[in-house]
Amino acid sequence: MKRGKNKFDVIVIGSGSAGFSAAETAQARGAKVLVIESGDWGGECPNSACIPTKALLKSAKRYREVTKNLEDFGISAGSVGFSFANIMAEKNKIVDLITSHGQKIPRLAKEFGIQTVKGKAVFLDQNTIVVEKKKYTAKAFVIATGAIDFIPPIAGLTELGFISYKDIMKMKKLPKSIAIIGGGAVSCEFATFFSTFGVKVHILQLDPTILIREDVEIANLATHELMKNGVEVYVDTKTLSVEKYGRRKRVTFDEGKHQREHIIVDEVMVAAGKRANVSELKLENAKVKVDDRGRLKVTEDLQTSAKHIFTAGDVSGGFLFTHTARTEGAIAGNNVVNFLEKQKSRLKRDMRVVPRVTFTNPEVASVGITSDTAGMLKKEVLIGRFPIGALGRAVTERDRRGLVKIIVDKKTRKILGGHIIGERAGELIHEIAFAMEVDCRVDVLANMIHAYPSYSEAIAGAASSLE
Repeated sequence: MKRGKNKFDVIVIGSGSAGFSAAETAQARGAKVLVIESGDWGGECPNSACIPTKALLKSAKRYREVTKNLEDFGISAGSVGFSFANIMAEKNKIVDLITSHGQKIPRLAKEFGIQTVKGKAVFLDQNTIVVEKKKYTAKAFVIATGAIDFIPPIAGLTELGFISYKDIMKMKKLPKSIAIIGGGAVSCEFATFFSTFGVKVHILQLDPTILIREDVEIANLATHELMKNGVEVYVDTKTLSVEKYGRRKRVTFDEGKHQREHIIVDEVMVAAGKRANVSELKLENAKVKVDDRGRLKVTEDLQTSAKHIFTAGDVSGGFLFTHTARTEGAIAGNNVVNFLEKQKSRLKRDMRVVPRVTFTNPEVASVGITSDTAGMLKKEVLIGRFPIGALGRAVTERDRRGLVKIIVDKKTRKILGGHIIGERAGELIHEIAFAMEVDCRVDVLANMIHAYPSYSEAIAGAASSLE
């Protein structure tokens, strides 16, 4: 391929899990690749989302362990406290370790022969991008700009200010109380963190349950655990306004039939979902179509309405997970090169088996469809349940909370979904996911020997208890 300065085969916009995976894949197939990043190298996950959040949650878990149940193990300790400044400093160390102080992606790009540019990318035309007044052209593009927070239209919210998960990563001191608008994974994880360290947390969720994508039975158990930790959970709740109340904020909402309820808090966090981060790209100049909500129109091979432009990751409208973003990046990287080489073959994203984890206390993990979804699809199913508290391992750990639930097609006995709440849920779910991936019957899990005493026995227990 003929190449010149600032002329590339493929330009990838975004250096996160999706973007760098696309760039690496395209470069490995011989393409000259440029990666453009406007924010932190590596994207949100290692810098302000997945990794730092889990570091904070690990500090919270350790604090719970040494303050709440040491006596159950015959251990006593003196007064235990915490330093929020030190917790944040340790979180920063983890981020620096994962990102090599922000230099991991530039270093890898150099090793792979991928060029990089820092700055905001804007399409000038179908084949030209401008970054900091410099023009770069390419035959094809991959948009991997991720997603940004959806800010609900609540009176006074923008005027009085609010915080996001990114702001929490820079927080200097804990608020005494906080209202979190939204009840998804981000909301529940931060509710777990804040409540562990004595912050009064209120979750305001518009939907009938928190963790709306999870099985209702599991979501209700998660709600119960949050409330045990002091979190106030409001569901079927529409937040109406945020007003100044001295140095604090008054949040007004309708909870079901209860109208105009109020809470007074120090801070308001918004975690009400995400939308594609494309508004500043000037996609109209590239002839890329979006729908009336600003979402990209994307095929299953991740191609946009402009045939030479592909997408990957959160921006593409699928799952908002790092692990799916990485897979989509590889698909987009292959497909964009196939396009350049005029090959008709295309890889397609296959998201039938995507495990997910919410790092609450205890963890929530799932894969596949829920029992409610099975009902809506009019599938005849069998459901297996096993209480984690019945395990010898749970008894020895002095933590008997949790449930494993498996959804099985009644006729084929193939697994349609798995749902877990409990210790190590994020690890356990992968046994169910693997069984779904290889399309085996549930009886394989039921009959396989599982080590005793281990949490994995609950998988066999649920698989053996179908009704």
